Amino acid sequence: MSLTPLLQPGATLVLPGPASRDDALRTAAEHAHRALIPSISADELLALLIQRESKSSTSVPEGVAFPHAIDPRIATTALIVTRWRTPVEFNASSRPDLIFTMFGSSEEPWRHVRLLARLARIIRAPGALGRLRAAEDGEELRAALLREDESHD
Repeated sequence: MSLTPLLQPGATLVLPGPASRDDALRTAAEHAHRALIPSISADELLALLIQRESKSSTSVPEGVAFPHAIDPRIATTALIVTRWRTPVEFNASSRPDLIFTMFGSSEEPWRHVRLLARLARIIRAPGALGRLRAAEDGEELRAALLREDESHD
């Protein structure tokens, strides 16, 4: 699964730092609603993300998190990527600064799994996290992700 169709302009953000995990998730939900999933309110998308995150944290030790919302009302797979200049406290032992927020249809869960697998391969590549973290703005982050994606074909 290529990231190219998912990484629309405006879907990658570099931001100062949220006050909390829920603020970080709200940012992703608001951007997803405005740009990618207008049929579902930002509040509903946020509720789906928080509900999933309350089951178990989606952050990993590398300083990355993969929150996701799966719902039958989401017609297509969507991705919002945020790099926070100040890491976000997801739980007592995890403070990610790169957050890949995924939205997908529960009617096609395999698409979500494929996206998660692709992102996991990308972040495990030598030097990839450093290159992504070096992005100073959303367009640089988008370009870096697309380069990483192309190198994994």
